[in-house]
Amino acid sequence: MAVYTIAQVKIHDQETYDKYKVQFGPILHEYGGRLVAADEQPLVEEGEWAYEKIVILEFDDMAAFRAFADSESYKKIAAHRHAGADSLILVAKGR
Repeated sequence: MAVYTIAQVKIHDQETYDKYKVQFGPILHEYGGRLVAADEQPLVEEGEWAYEKIVILEFDDMAAFRAFADSESYKKIAAHRHAGADSLILVAKGR
């Protein structure tokens, strides 16, 4: 069953966040993940939203997501995301 991650991001240090961003794609692909959407100005259709960027990723299953998220290569670059942005990460099972 496919798994989707939804990241809501508010960048407070663009230079540090960019260190994460430039290394992200190759690591994502290494673990079989796919970028579904990335938007720095998504339309807020209803309610209030405290973030400024949304990223949606797809993985074949939870094991593939865990392999990516728990990998040393991802943890290394995630430190730049943590230092440069506030994030909320959700994981949702597909149908």
